[in-house]
Amino acid sequence: MINKHLALLDWLNTCPLLTSPMLMDSLETDQESIAVIPTQCEEYITRYIRGSGYKRYQFEIHAILAVSSNDDEVNTNNTYLLDTWRNWLEEQDKIHNYPDFGEECSGYSIENLSSTPNIVEKYDSGYAKYRFSSAINYYC
Repeated sequence: MINKHLALLDWLNTCPLLTSPMLMDSLETDQESIAVIPTQCEEYITRYIRGSGYKRYQFEIHAILAVSSNDDEVNTNNTYLLDTWRNWLEEQDKIHNYPDFGEECSGYSIENLSSTPNIVEKYDSGYAKYRFSSAINYYC
């Protein structure tokens, strides 16, 4: 059985736009860091009588980035950076480049579930947490 969490993490780390390696479920609040957070895994969208069907692996990308109280360029650049990551996901869908969830899985598609990244929390350290949601749908 394939570790889909590891497959997703390895695949996301091929993104040339990342400013540092992405981790699974791990963020620092006092330095720049990026993480993928699974939110719903192996959820059936459609299930057939024989047990196979379309599944969804839903996840969020969280990023801790420096934020400014008086320089909007810093903050807009953060949103733009996360937009480029969302666009990278859409591009991977167009070129049919997906994580390897195993030989028994096929029919992949990627959905961005957030129309734009948003700020979740600001920290006293001068950093803020941003996030956006995406999903990989597949037949298995």
